Amino acid sequence: MSWLLALPFLIPIFTALAAFPARGRPLLCGSISICGCVLMLGIAIAIMILVETGGPRAAQMGDWAAPFGITLVADRLSAVMLLISAIVGLCVSLFSLSDIDEKRVKLGFHSFFQLLLAGVCGSFITGDLFNLYVWFEVMLIASFALLVLGEIVSSWMAVLNMSR
Repeated sequence: MSWLLALPFLIPIFTALAAFPARGRPLLCGSISICGCVLMLGIAIAIMILVETGGPRAAQMGDWAAPFGITLVADRLSAVMLLISAIVGLCVSLFSLSDIDEKRVKLGFHSFFQLLLAGVCGSFITGDLFNLYVWFEVMLIASFALLVLGEIVSSWMAVLNMSR
């Protein structure tokens, strides 16, 4: 049961790791991202059902006591937020197949997007303030990387247009 609470952020991390080497092939990279989002949606539904039927759940990672270990907590609010994040993540991943250009995919759009999802899900399921800070940092780094991808492509396009 403790691994079920860790899967909402582990799945996007492993999806990001799987999508990064495939970034040269946009369709494959997008398919990996969509598969990760579908899997995350299934886990979010399972956590929602678990919380609704059995009440809030908590788990200690690494068998460390509460002040030193990583505490994961799933209550009704966090389960709903995980489910909403999984639905929105799947919709964004599907939409990105038609909207994100090949240059951004080659720069790692799908990997950074999955890391952003990992940060969001990790912040919803964490049980202490220190790990909330850590997951916020993961979100910030991924979102800054996604912003920079847009600027890099815009700069390249400006240079290409000037050279003509």
